[in-house]
Amino acid sequence: SWFPKQKMRIAQMKLEGLHPSIIMLEEFKSHRLWKKHDWFRRNVTEVVRGIYKGGEPSLRSRDNFKKCTSVAEQVDYLVDLATDPNALGRLWIGWNAFV
Repeated sequence: SWFPKQKMRIAQMKLEGLHPSIIMLEEFKSHRLWKKHDWFRRNVTEVVRGIYKGGEPSLRSRDNFKKCTSVAEQVDYLVDLATDPNALGRLWIGWNAFV
């Protein structure tokens, strides 16, 4: 789809209070690797949703990705994703875990 229309759709989703994980996955769908590789889709989905094998569920995954009831709730989910060590280590190539 046309990029500006996609960005407008994403902005509308944010204003409607959709769960940030759902919005982020929607944005990843335009990434070139999303369409080509199953491993990329699986890994990104796991990290964004915060559901890890054998690990404790993250804040953003505990409510089954329902629509947010407030801006504060959206912010809590975004902070949870931004401070998740698993997400930082897998999504940001410049992160140095040993420092």
